[in-house]
Amino acid sequence: STADYKYQNKFEAVVDVYTMANRDGAAKIFESEPARNAKPVSLGDNARLYGQSLLLQKGRYLVRIMAYDESPEIQQGILELGHGLARHLEK
Repeated sequence: STADYKYQNKFEAVVDVYTMANRDGAAKIFESEPARNAKPVSLGDNARLYGQSLLLQKGRYLVRIMAYDESPEIQQGILELGHGLARHLEK
């Protein structure tokens, strides 16, 4: 599933949610993504924050949030979107 977001009229982002058959599939894909230049964050089962994107794994879901703009508020806004989405994803 894909959706476009406009975060507080400050920046635009696209959210891709991939639904796997099980948690192991989502975790395997998460782990295959490079961790270089990423900051681990406490969100879902696993999450990494990159400059303008967030990769999140929760249960059988893998979520990628990508912002198109650059500003000091991007990372905080991406994290807030990630927390909101994570609350709605079933385990």
